[in-house]
Amino acid sequence: MEITNLSQAQYPEFLALYEESFPEAQRRPYRGAEDFARFAAEHHKFHALAAFDEGKFVGFLNYWRFNGFTYIEHLAVKPESRGKGIGTALVEYLIKNVSQNLLLEVEPPLTNEARSRIAFYQGLGFTLNNHFMYTQPPYTRFGENVSMRLMTHGDVTVNDYGDLKELLAEVYNTAFTA
Repeated sequence: MEITNLSQAQYPEFLALYEESFPEAQRRPYRGAEDFARFAAEHHKFHALAAFDEGKFVGFLNYWRFNGFTYIEHLAVKPESRGKGIGTALVEYLIKNVSQNLLLEVEPPLTNEARSRIAFYQGLGFTLNNHFMYTQPPYTRFGENVSMRLMTHGDVTVNDYGDLKELLAEVYNTAFTA
């Protein structure tokens, strides 16, 4: 397996997997590869990794670099490639090469799929944050808030929305006011 920075050549495959893997309320409404390229160029804290198995694109992880932590925004592996350690390899690559201090959002443990996802991250050393109930702001002006939970890895402490000011401003274009 090979992990590299996502290149423009992979944008169409990335976008197809992105749209297939995440519900509308949990993703940006990119209008194609050019729109994604523009977004990536305008947001210097945003980065994306691509995973390849035998030369074929099989998954991605996109993240944001902030003061004190790196935020994993999305991780997805093609359905036919799941169970091969690709998601684990992407997260381990991030820990080794970018930062050990990570933060991510997961659905509350109300379904088997959500519990499985939480267990996956716990197996990689993440801790489920039980300090406060978190709501993901909408990605679009008329989008919906999504009830989520936070997970952290390394030296990341999140006690309230004030600890997420930079993330909320950059990722969701939302200002936090105390």
